[in-house]
Amino acid sequence: MAQADRTAIFDALARVLPEAHIRREASRLKVVQREGKVDVHAFVWAIVLGFQVGASRTLTGLRETYTRHADHTLVASGFYKRLTRQLAALLKSLVQFALAQTAGDVSRASGPLAQFEELLAIDSTVVRLHELLAKPYAGCRTNTSKSAAKLHMVMSVVDGSPRRVKLTSERTSDLGAWRRLGPWVRGRLLLLDLGYYSFNLFNRIDFNGGFFLSRTKANFNPVIVSANRRWRGASIDVVGKRLRDVLPRLLREHLDVMVEVSFDGRAYKDHKTRRTRTFRLVAVRNDETQQHHCYLTNISSEALPSGDIRDTYALRWQVELLFKAMKSQGHLHQLPSRKREVVECLVWAAVLATIVSHALQRLVRERTATDRRVPMLRWAALFARNAARLLRVVLGDSRDATGLLEHLLREAPDPNRNRKRRAVGRLAAGLAA
Repeated sequence: MAQADRTAIFDALARVLPEAHIRREASRLKVVQREGKVDVHAFVWAIVLGFQVGASRTLTGLRETYTRHADHTLVASGFYKRLTRQLAALLKSLVQFALAQTAGDVSRASGPLAQFEELLAIDSTVVRLHELLAKPYAGCRTNTSKSAAKLHMVMSVVDGSPRRVKLTSERTSDLGAWRRLGPWVRGRLLLLDLGYYSFNLFNRIDFNGGFFLSRTKANFNPVIVSANRRWRGASIDVVGKRLRDVLPRLLREHLDVMVEVSFDGRAYKDHKTRRTRTFRLVAVRNDETQQHHCYLTNISSEALPSGDIRDTYALRWQVELLFKAMKSQGHLHQLPSRKREVVECLVWAAVLATIVSHALQRLVRERTATDRRVPMLRWAALFARNAARLLRVVLGDSRDATGLLEHLLREAPDPNRNRKRRAVGRLAAGLAA
């Protein structure tokens, strides 16, 4: 049984980062000049899983993690000089490979959201850096933080795993990172916060066969062109009126209408065209404030009723939990260096750790009863506590595998079976948080 458990864990991790691929990419990118001097496979895994060990992340801690698990001792200077731009390029390449390896592991939501190929949330998080990195990673708050990086993430809402990742300076806008959208959005629902509020973006998602759901800005005041639902009694006629003229008089809980928006299209040879589109707007009354929250989407009222719009949008919070897990357990916010190549090595390794973590979490969830949930933050903490054991397993030491999978299966599920699940249980069964 111990050997079977070790094999299952090893296969889950090695599928994401196979040894042969690591060595091929390291050779292609000239990460190591002499293989005998350092084991690049162990070196990569030590950096990836070494993030999780301890209450904080230091370069000394990463070196000690490698030394404990490799066949030879690497002195401090020998370790530090290997955190190069070539290694950063390798880790970035491995991120893209790992994302491709897990791209087919699509978990569909249940209920009304099962119609979508995937539920995706897009967001970014800012990581403060040493001020000497202000040139490649310029910060927005130059009086307090001259240097900062921004990690942009597209993640699967259902299983909590990354799908696409970009690293830029803080000054790159959220919209700028995803200016180009392609066929990858087809059939998928993107949950967007106000940082991505752009009719151009909405139009591109729709053009590529995708779906979007976004909150609207407070000053959004379009003309209502039609209603998606007829109401009994003496309901007010909203067609032809401005949204802000209708909302103060609205007594019903939901407003489900089509609105017209105009925006500048992409410039071509310094010429901009004015475009007009019709999208669906749903206003849902907040029980506490008695104010209506407005959402814009291209999902038809037949595909997703107005009563499910708010709960669907609430699932966007999953990406916030992902970033919280990466910082609290993966120490993403701790980048103890003033060198660009070292910082980039640490960031890409943190992303790899997240991908690896969710690959193992998938194995655990497949072996967990369907009525039990594996919350994202609970799993992140469990993964971090067992990172050293997992490192030994992936590097071939089967002794530490005894009871490990059983331990993960016992500790990962939420012990409170009756915990209120809100939108999670009804709209996206199996959600990671």
